[in-house]
Amino acid sequence: MEDRKQGRRKRSYLVSLAGTEPDHLIKVNEYRDLPWWRRLGRSKARRDLDRAAAIAARGIPTPIPLVVGETRRGVLLERCHELVPWLGDAIDLRRARDEGIGMPGESRARAAALGMLVRRMHESGIDQRDLAPNNFLWRRAGEPLLLAIDFERARVGAAVRPRARIAALAKLDRHCAGAPASERMRFLRGYCAGDRVAARSLWRAIEAESASLLRRDAARWRRTATRRGRRFEPVGFPIGARGWRGWMRRGASLDALVRAIERRDAPGASLRLYAIEPGTTRNAARVWGLALALYQRAVVPDAWLALAPTTTSLEAADRPALAILLDRLLTWGGIAETLQIEAIGCEGPRAVLLDPSALRTQDPPVASGRRLVARRLAEWLLATPIRDDRGARDGSSP
Repeated sequence: MEDRKQGRRKRSYLVSLAGTEPDHLIKVNEYRDLPWWRRLGRSKARRDLDRAAAIAARGIPTPIPLVVGETRRGVLLERCHELVPWLGDAIDLRRARDEGIGMPGESRARAAALGMLVRRMHESGIDQRDLAPNNFLWRRAGEPLLLAIDFERARVGAAVRPRARIAALAKLDRHCAGAPASERMRFLRGYCAGDRVAARSLWRAIEAESASLLRRDAARWRRTATRRGRRFEPVGFPIGARGWRGWMRRGASLDALVRAIERRDAPGASLRLYAIEPGTTRNAARVWGLALALYQRAVVPDAWLALAPTTTSLEAADRPALAILLDRLLTWGGIAETLQIEAIGCEGPRAVLLDPSALRTQDPPVASGRRLVARRLAEWLLATPIRDDRGARDGSSP
């Protein structure tokens, strides 16, 4: 038996029942550390079985648990488990995108197939409340091409209403902020059954929703990431004649954080920091929450959450990547007039925002000519002097 996942209450194991290769997955959920009132109802395994069966009955391809079971002490739930088929050739769409798996033609086919599958789900009355690329498995050489998984937050009922559809699609778009416009439109055309006019109209509705979704996400992160919890914790320590305090993701090295602060002006520093001055804690918390919401959308680097590889300076050749970033930022609330090239860097092929305080989420988004504005702004920014770790040089748009 091969251990596949370890968590506080979840574990999963690959097992072989019919041969030498793993062919099934056992999922185990522990309940013994939960309050007694949360151990009285049905187990997650039983809910997953009922929901998967109802969704498959509506024609949506999804793996169905073969066996489920639970252990109780009296009426209190202690543990549940489920046995599901293991699809060794399937990977989730987030991994396929992040690792660049597949040829360009396969990427285009995935986008169109995802749009058609999400439309089928909505027409069948399946409202996945938290649509994300990792909710879908791609089988490169199998049928069907895509399978839907993880319906823990899904609701099954009548056809999903238009307002709920837009909200769900905006949440999916949140995880695909860096995708090219052509790929996003290919998804929407698949969702709209090839209707270009309907796809453009839906694009505008999703972008209007995405601005308010960003504000809600930033407010939620500000609440959850500024208190002690499972993922974040407050920190405080003296350096020199002053003290520092703030928040950090659990598991980050505090010693490395202190060293980064002490040499924060050194070339090549791999961590960007906000000094929380007396009386500005509320503003620092706002920037922290916004940074986490933007990281969720892949437009700020990992350094906001933990120690990460150095983010390099933006090259003049990265004008298309910069235009994509600016287009998304304009959708979410406009760019501060003081935005400078120093606020933007490169992380792999992506342009990322290094200073979330340059984004004004309370401002109305730019509606008309936004993509033209983004291109002109990218050209203007890249026409200004750029500094990198090797010294100063002039960058010019190609």
